Amino acid sequence: MNKKLLILGCGYSAQFISKLLIEKGWQVFGTTRSEEQLKKLQDLGISPILWDDMSSLNKLLAQRCSVLSSIAPQGLIDDGLIAVLDLLKQDFLKINCLVYLSSTGVYGDRKGGWVSEDSVIDAKTIQGKARVTAEKKWIKLASAHNLPLFIFRIAGIYGPARSIFDRIKARKAQKIIKPNQYFNRIHVDDLAGAVCASLENPNLAGIYNVADDLPSPGSDVIDEATKLLKKPRLPAISFDDAKLSEMAGSFYLDSKRVSNKKLRYSLGYSLKYPTYISGLRSLMKNGF
Repeated sequence: MNKKLLILGCGYSAQFISKLLIEKGWQVFGTTRSEEQLKKLQDLGISPILWDDMSSLNKLLAQRCSVLSSIAPQGLIDDGLIAVLDLLKQDFLKINCLVYLSSTGVYGDRKGGWVSEDSVIDAKTIQGKARVTAEKKWIKLASAHNLPLFIFRIAGIYGPARSIFDRIKARKAQKIIKPNQYFNRIHVDDLAGAVCASLENPNLAGIYNVADDLPSPGSDVIDEATKLLKKPRLPAISFDDAKLSEMAGSFYLDSKRVSNKKLRYSLGYSLKYPTYISGLRSLMKNGF
């Protein structure tokens, strides 16, 4: 197997994905729009490419590689997709496999019910609808070029320096109560593990939900975090009384529980942190 990966958009999640792959002997290339980010990516073992200098791929990549896009669509514009279309026109690059990081937001609101990869897509938010459109375009692209495509519908990502602990420490956490409101989440290490499993098994290409085993109200997560911090529980605030920004409030428009059975049984990935409880305890042990 050719162990080369080009990551379009080396943000938070992509850096953890890169770390795991490099440990497994992969050569990882990553794009960034910031010259200041070049050294940071190099320090992580990633071969950096400035977004405006995509022609340098000709020098960096030879023969075959896989491509992962972690770039969120901006309305109808998907820069990751555009970049792959351009790459496919180049004779020097042959793509083994495509990976697109999508969102569980494509399912829309299910009033707390369960969804699987076979559930009807019913996004209502602007972000969710943009993801639905992007998924369709990636599927069309992969089909046209006969390429294996993994679409990962990812739940809320948490991990080092990005968890409820940090919000509590910054005094930005609110224990909001909304009846029958469920959130789904995944530790960034498990997202990385799922991506790694897919790249090593391109024959298992398909759509996979990436979420842990325990969808739950946000208030449960806050209670667990304050318990681990040995702090008093935060006061409960009803959703109607909470003063939320438009963006924060949008997270409460959808309530669903996301099944990860296909990830576990078809892709064969075993979660390192099956619940937010084990994930938070690990973060606590390592100082968040």
